[in-house]
Amino acid sequence: MRRMIADMLAREVAVEWPPRRVVSLVPSHTETLILLGIGGRLVGRTRFCVEPAGRIQGVPEVGGVKSPDVARIVALRPDLVIANREENRKSDVERLEAAGVPVFLTYPRTVREGIDSIRRLGGAVGLEREAEALAAPCERALAGSSSGGDRGLPAQGKAARRARPRALCFIWKDPWMLVGADTYIHDVLEQAGAANAGASFEGRYPKVGLAEAMALAPDVVLLPDEPYEFGEAERADLAAFAAGPAVRDGRVVTLDGRMLSWYGPRIAAALPRLREILGT
Repeated sequence: MRRMIADMLAREVAVEWPPRRVVSLVPSHTETLILLGIGGRLVGRTRFCVEPAGRIQGVPEVGGVKSPDVARIVALRPDLVIANREENRKSDVERLEAAGVPVFLTYPRTVREGIDSIRRLGGAVGLEREAEALAAPCERALAGSSSGGDRGLPAQGKAARRARPRALCFIWKDPWMLVGADTYIHDVLEQAGAANAGASFEGRYPKVGLAEAMALAPDVVLLPDEPYEFGEAERADLAAFAAGPAVRDGRVVTLDGRMLSWYGPRIAAALPRLREILGT
């Protein structure tokens, strides 16, 4: 039996119901599907789909996020492929659809939409109840970022909370690139209590010289380990800006990039941890 389901771009997708053979081309969604309990129905993943560790290794690889082996995916005879508008290439999605493979597209750009992606994926594979259980702790974490979190704080504490730290988050080097507005990471920072300083530049991921970026005098600089693996070399690059508050106060932080960019169940732990890092 075929069923029409709407993906996160409001496209109607015709799927054999329930889908018995699923391929995921998005690392965070692969993790979500396994935690939902999809089990042996997941028949393909990218080589970057490595979580949950210990539960993913038996699933065949079908190439990279940006370079999937379309012929191999088609040969797997999937009832459904999970892809993302930003992470995967439009040309690959079109090739899959031209071969008759149904593709469910996602495009979360806010934490709220990241939580919704859990429910939407659950609905796409017939695991709605499991999706609600997985989304619940994420909802609680998001609620902790609302104004309700001020209850019980003295007036001075509330004022300090409103004076949000200005955070600068880099995502690439050579050229240096920042997280701008209208991105998922932008909203993660905002929901964690920071003001995204990178939003002052034009574009979703602006290319900005290091000196120009640090001229914003951020209170915190975040150096995630994906998509670019920042480390000690980049911390040394930033040491030249010791007059700025982030470097002066020792608030240049290397961190697990999945806290920032993986939508889905990780939201539950990511938001509280980021608040600790940001001091919010």
